[in-house]
Amino acid sequence: MKNMFFGALASLCVALPSAAQTPVFETTENRAVYLQAPLAHVIYRYARDSQLHDLVVLDANGNELPSRVIDAPAVKSENAELVSLSFFAVPAGTKPQSWFSDGKARVEIDGGTVSVTVDELDSKAAREGTAFYLVDLRNLEVTIDGISLDWPTAEPGQYLQVSVEGSDDLQHWQNLALETLVQLSREGEMLLHREIPLSLRPDQFDYLRIRFPKGESPELSGISALRAPVVEYLPLDRWQVEGKLAEAQSSVVERAMTAERDPVAAWHYQREENAPARAVSIDLGEIPYGDRLRIYSRDDDSFEWRLLHSGIWFNARVGDEWQRSEAISTYPNTDRFWRVELAQAIAAKTKPVLVFEQPRQLLQFIANNNPPYRIAVADTVRSGKAAGQVLSQLIGDDSVEWQSVDLSLIEGVRPPAAKAAGLNWSAWLFWALLVLAVLVLIAFAVRLYRQMK
Repeated sequence: MKNMFFGALASLCVALPSAAQTPVFETTENRAVYLQAPLAHVIYRYARDSQLHDLVVLDANGNELPSRVIDAPAVKSENAELVSLSFFAVPAGTKPQSWFSDGKARVEIDGGTVSVTVDELDSKAAREGTAFYLVDLRNLEVTIDGISLDWPTAEPGQYLQVSVEGSDDLQHWQNLALETLVQLSREGEMLLHREIPLSLRPDQFDYLRIRFPKGESPELSGISALRAPVVEYLPLDRWQVEGKLAEAQSSVVERAMTAERDPVAAWHYQREENAPARAVSIDLGEIPYGDRLRIYSRDDDSFEWRLLHSGIWFNARVGDEWQRSEAISTYPNTDRFWRVELAQAIAAKTKPVLVFEQPRQLLQFIANNNPPYRIAVADTVRSGKAAGQVLSQLIGDDSVEWQSVDLSLIEGVRPPAAKAAGLNWSAWLFWALLVLAVLVLIAFAVRLYRQMK
């Protein structure tokens, strides 16, 4: 009888393992040993740990393979570098031979020879009645990808259409670009678009002519060439979350010195994943905006709102494209509930979308020629450092070429949030049987102790 009881208990314990693994994604790649797969934000809908320390890789027989999760390596890209250029303001109604004839700057044309002589340029006098700006490229020694214009900030801002032409002799000009520049400023926040894309070799043109066709010529304080040296940046994973209009259309923040709350246009958002978002931005579509923005978050619907950002948000049309303010840093934030407050007047015009971003993640593992390989979520969270050390020790100091593979979602797998709420009966039964086994062992030990007496 005793043997039957313990035999049944052992069978039940084997049938109820303490660390279940739920396969979520799989790949059938079988040509390489060192494999890596990009992990989109969708993986965080299934993983319980925001650091993905509960992910394991299994082969066709369910054996666990060495694996680790890392940030995607930096990618080489182009980042603009500014190089100052010499430029001169040309008064309206003057001929090329008499430009800067005020004695401080002169242009002389003698046959095929063009020379520019500059003494000291009185910026205020030279810019009165400016027809256009002349840029001297004769000392340019590198290829440039564009130019950037600087002028004093004006409230509330400016939209300027600018044209750029190139010439070798100051008489025959070739159209190079037509661009819309933007400079918006409010309460210390700015949206700037001062760059004009160009691709110019050092010997392509000697001069540039910059004009403002609509007559709104600003007082330029600087013109710079944009060079594009190779730099590195971390690739980002971005995803969107749509919201709904909040019931309370008054600000969470009380007005200073009073208990009143300003009327706002507010939306609520709920994330379905626990990705540690590093930044967030607002997509307003094609609706111009340049007013107040507040962003809040909380991890539970019963918690108080936590203010993450308060400032000015810009969304403006620049030429044929819409540009918005830079993404707002949130540090690694896994909060599920979010709130956005904008100016009240925009409530009926648009439905803002939250755009989250974080560094792209890669899953690396060593295959064993036994596909398909499945990425599963374990009930227990491993030590990320220990898991990475195992794989690193196997690789050693060898230079490994990782083969990129794509992952496909296994049909029928649902995120934990989508499962029906209720007790985990298998876990409860396992622990109940374990406690019962311990009690039985204690009873037998006590009985044996009494018999020995």
